Amino acid sequence: MIMRLFGLYAIYQDQEFELVEHSESRWKIPGDTEYWLLTDNPGAAALGFGEVRPGRYKKRVPPEELSFAFRKDTHATYKGLEFKADPMKDGQVELFVPNTPEMWELFRGREIENYDRSLNIVKIPLAEIEAFTQVWKPLKSWMDYISSKKKLGAAKGRPLHSKGVFMRPWFTTEQLAPDTWVISEYRHWEETHCYLLTGKTRSLLIDTGLGICNILDTVTALTDKHVTAVATHVHWDHIGGHRHFPEFYAHRAELPWLQGSFSRTPEQVREMVLRNCDLPPDFHVENYRVFQGAPARLLEDGDIIDLGGRQVEVFHTPGHSPGHMCFFERARGYLFTGDLIYQGTLFSSYPSTDPAAYLASVERVAALPVNRVFPGHHSLDIQSEILVRIRDAFRSLAARGLLHHGGGQFDYGDFDIWI
Repeated sequence: MIMRLFGLYAIYQDQEFELVEHSESRWKIPGDTEYWLLTDNPGAAALGFGEVRPGRYKKRVPPEELSFAFRKDTHATYKGLEFKADPMKDGQVELFVPNTPEMWELFRGREIENYDRSLNIVKIPLAEIEAFTQVWKPLKSWMDYISSKKKLGAAKGRPLHSKGVFMRPWFTTEQLAPDTWVISEYRHWEETHCYLLTGKTRSLLIDTGLGICNILDTVTALTDKHVTAVATHVHWDHIGGHRHFPEFYAHRAELPWLQGSFSRTPEQVREMVLRNCDLPPDFHVENYRVFQGAPARLLEDGDIIDLGGRQVEVFHTPGHSPGHMCFFERARGYLFTGDLIYQGTLFSSYPSTDPAAYLASVERVAALPVNRVFPGHHSLDIQSEILVRIRDAFRSLAARGLLHHGGGQFDYGDFDIWI
């Protein structure tokens, strides 16, 4: 059975319900007044839900009784393309389709309904959908509000119950394409993303995460091919799982860090591991070590990593770190940006950073024919236009004479720059 998976949800009494807020004028997203849960399950009557219309039940619940809240979206693959989707009960699936000539041609003969200026809705029979992907997005601001009342799990995945506290699996996987996955760590404030790319002969894992749980178990469940690991840079939150991959690549400029000269002490790193984190009960931070090792290959700008019918190009993009690299799959327009580009605070303030080099790196990637940006942290709902906006922000700081250490922190809405 296909469930409706489009919108806001919360866990209540070990079950998952749609989450809304009631006001006199309309239903809207959660705020801090009255909370209501909705469901199509008749069994909810045993939990005190009342029927508001045939087959639809609701109940008002105090926020402190909810274990956590999140947005859960569905993406559907049709003819090899992925669209945000809304599964329907009548055997049809609504696809949210860009309003472009190419999409009009693809869906010629289908009933097309305008959604807004940039999107149309097209209904496709369920049998024609090739795959579904669920995407969980925690509602952080609302979760922060109720966290003082009850301990919360802050990550994505299917809920598990342990000692009265709801937990989510440490790693969340989302299939981005038939041969591409993102593996995320949403139970930690870093919200680190790792990307698994599979070719005909081998696989590439871009970054290995925090090292709090064993990412190898997740990777081997997705591919049976040999896996090489590569880090966008060797900061602790991107190489934590390297110890599970004997073959890994790195940039020459970061060899000193791999040999033990990392700029932060073990105590400082362990403090960051513990910060705003819902740790697994079997994790012991006193045993945490920053990875050290010798790479099997030193990468240089312009190198090609061949996975067998799939090639990934190396771009040396220093600024956040001396040996930072972005990885570009030119055939698809996929750009994996690590800590160079993401929604959040872009750091070029540490002694090992270089603000001028950061600008030069952003100039390079902003000039690429990018279709999709895959960041190292936080939101995955990120469009390629952010490359130009971040480039222009750095250009503006340079023009104002502020592109140097100590220049300040500057807010640009969905990202800010700290130099």
